[in-house]
Amino acid sequence: LLELHKLATDKNDPHLCDFIETHYLSEQVKSIKELGDHVTNLRKMGAPEAGMTEYLFDKHTLGHSNQS
Repeated sequence: LLELHKLATDKNDPHLCDFIETHYLSEQVKSIKELGDHVTNLRKMGAPEAGMTEYLFDKHTLGHSNQS
């Protein structure tokens, strides 16, 4: 996506740049931030040393995605 965005920039196509940023890159940024937050939480919980860390992390993060 970044290469496509660079190509659109190089070809001076602001509409494609905006489309890529709005519909794809912003979602990737959100996902990367969320993953970073999860890693931070795991470290705070003592991963990988603590045996319950993975269980609790899965319970609290995956549990939310399974609820409708």
